[in-house]
Amino acid sequence: MHFDTATRQRWMRALAYSNADALNVKMQALKLMPEYELIRAPGNRADADSGPHGRHRQPLFRRRYHADPCGGAS
Repeated sequence: MHFDTATRQRWMRALAYSNADALNVKMQALKLMPEYELIRAPGNRADADSGPHGRHRQPLFRRRYHADPCGGAS
């Protein structure tokens, strides 16, 4: 299933701001097992000063089990 960039961005925003535990419960109840590919692990707040974006870019996903299905789904 492919979406245009704007639609995908809206869904990614909704997933990023969702409650990870509630989302996981609902996904399990619906037996949703989305396929995904891990591109990289979520960022570490301790490393906020490093990288090309410095302090101005913070990762939205704090827990890996929340980030995995949300960030890699295509």
